[in-house]
Amino acid sequence: MKSHKGKSIPFGAIQSYQIESLYRFSNIDGVKAGFVFNFRDVNETYYIEAVSVYHFYNGRERKSFSLDWVKENGIAIPQELKRTRFKYNLSNLLN
Repeated sequence: MKSHKGKSIPFGAIQSYQIESLYRFSNIDGVKAGFVFNFRDVNETYYIEAVSVYHFYNGRERKSFSLDWVKENGIAIPQELKRTRFKYNLSNLLN
């Protein structure tokens, strides 16, 4: 999970080895590899497959993962604020 303030997550917040490792794991049968991006300012969380992140990161058209790009390419994760922390419902990712 990568959590960040603002409406984008800079590439610098993720190490290149993390992206490459998850991309390699995503090619293994039965493995579902990806990133969970949390945008704290808008209280939205998304799951994005490692393959999509890998190709976007290596395309280097931008320097960050924008909220708009994440919405287009990711799956929204329902969340519920519990006092000071969130509880996430991941059942739609595991089906």
